Amino acid sequence: MNTAPGRLKLAPQDADAAVSRAFVLQAAERTDEAWPIVQELIQRGQITGRLGVVFSRMAPKLKREGEALEVLGRALAAGKLNPREERGLRFAAAGLLDRLERYDEAFNQAQIANRLRAVHSRYIPQAAEQSVDGLIAYFTRDKLASLPRAQHENHKKVFIVGMPRSGTSLIEQILASHPQVSAGGELPYLPRVVEATPNVIGVPGICISPMPRSSHVGQGVRTGGDVPQCQCRRCPRRRNRIGERRKRDQPFTDKLPLNFLHLGLIWLLFPRARVIHCLRDPLDVCLSCHMTDFASDNEFSF
Repeated sequence: MNTAPGRLKLAPQDADAAVSRAFVLQAAERTDEAWPIVQELIQRGQITGRLGVVFSRMAPKLKREGEALEVLGRALAAGKLNPREERGLRFAAAGLLDRLERYDEAFNQAQIANRLRAVHSRYIPQAAEQSVDGLIAYFTRDKLASLPRAQHENHKKVFIVGMPRSGTSLIEQILASHPQVSAGGELPYLPRVVEATPNVIGVPGICISPMPRSSHVGQGVRTGGDVPQCQCRRCPRRRNRIGERRKRDQPFTDKLPLNFLHLGLIWLLFPRARVIHCLRDPLDVCLSCHMTDFASDNEFSF
């Protein structure tokens, strides 16, 4: 991405480099600089899927939703798109149509996009249900009371959990507006600990997995072993990197939504952490997930 300006000087007609630069400028909220690049490509007739997507992202700010829809339509009509590219265009069109209050058309585009996502998915709803049932069955109040907990005094962590599209990002932004709170974003460290749980904290009979993906479909919680006291104490020191780059004297957030699946382990490893559970009307959550082009995971959304 950073080489786009030099590449454009060497090849001014290179549409791909121009679109890459427009993406960077748009992401930096420099729409006024990105728009002339997009406009020139449209005038030259160099319509591509990537051009349609970047135009759709800046269109609401420019009040050009209708024009962006036309470009998306031309990109779709041109064909030669792989399923991932077509999916991105369909989701982009759904978002613009929704803004224009053309709801039936928006939902139709989202349906097509989600069907494209589902083609290569190995997500099994029954396996996800079994996994969650296993977590509920194992981490009962009595079980949690009987298991050893870490003894460290760190109480700076704030886990923000909930379904995707339930408001976790908004809550983190509100908290991070306070000068003494650091926003960590969606940190990957706890899921890594969870995936390594049997080997890391010596629990041969427990396998706690996130919503099943291709690598661990059908896994769940298998009871048969408990967390040893010494391992429970050692795990946060050995494996926890959450917030290690943050100021040690400030609270910091981890807003990975699906950490709600790991609350049992959070209770054991981070006994003084705060947990904020975001709730939103289920219909709103389902519709918002259905209309969102998630980069990865969240395969339940379609």
